[in-house]
Amino acid sequence: MRNLLFAGAALLFGSLSAQAGTFDATSFSVIGGENVSMTSPKVQTVSAGEVTLSGPSGNIDVWCVDLLDVISLPYLYSTGVYVPGSSVPGMPTLDATQTHDVADLIENGQGTGATNAEIQVAIWEILYGSNFVPVGLTAPFSAEVATLIGESGTLLNCPDCSLQVFTDAPTVVSQSFADVVVAPTPIPGALLLFGSGLIGLVGAGYGAKRKLPRSAFNTAIQT
Repeated sequence: MRNLLFAGAALLFGSLSAQAGTFDATSFSVIGGENVSMTSPKVQTVSAGEVTLSGPSGNIDVWCVDLLDVISLPYLYSTGVYVPGSSVPGMPTLDATQTHDVADLIENGQGTGATNAEIQVAIWEILYGSNFVPVGLTAPFSAEVATLIGESGTLLNCPDCSLQVFTDAPTVVSQSFADVVVAPTPIPGALLLFGSGLIGLVGAGYGAKRKLPRSAFNTAIQT
């Protein structure tokens, strides 16, 4: 077990979307990591940066949304799209705006010129709010984090982009991770029923037209 905190959002199994899967992580590396000290939500010094999780199926780049747990590998993560409002072990519950803003920084933060450490700290700020209390940050670092937070939610131009999380198993705790995936928004059941009703009406109307006698069809044209 390494006492370094990295990427993610641990979800209860009931909070995972129908697109849930697994990722077998056997090792990790930190990209552009910088040590960041904090007094809350836990007194600790952690490595802030993008993380690459590696396993038999390949590599995946993720970001930290869990400042309460430590990473323990090897580990079989459950994965799925985060549902706003879900209760997740090790991380705060996110509303729709926070979920979108975190996804925005993950997807577009590196295109702003900010460092990976600054992006990660901005993500923690969004996740934990006033409960996240870093210490010893330089003025330029803090200014860039503030800029990222101000821009979050305005850069993401991807209606189907969702926050994918790598969650704790029920019995063994490991730090959680998150990245962004393209996952089309499910069509609400009522809309599906409404759509199928329209299709039925159109079909019925089409069938009714086909049942008109030839003479009636000719009369309609001539009128």
